[in-house]
Amino acid sequence: MDELARQLLFIHSRQTAMEQTHKATMISNGMGFSGIDAKILTSIADWYIKTGFMSEKQAVLVAKKMKKYHKQLDYIGEFDMDAYIAEKKPPVANVWLGLDE
Repeated sequence: MDELARQLLFIHSRQTAMEQTHKATMISNGMGFSGIDAKILTSIADWYIKTGFMSEKQAVLVAKKMKKYHKQLDYIGEFDMDAYIAEKKPPVANVWLGLDE
């Protein structure tokens, strides 16, 4: 599942900050999630960043959806999932205070 999460977060990283925030595709640039997948896959990516896991149901959906992103995944190379999570994860104090939304 680590490789599946890595793929999901790599595509997530290719969304603009605005697209990540709004869980939508706003720029047609061939990068990141398609308009139809943006909401659900961004939500799962955000959950993974926050918790470090995906449910089996989420993993099945992500595996199915990742097939359409094979061209983008050709560029995954040395993508560092742990560094990306560290960059995106809210500070612990924010989580305790409910400010991570």
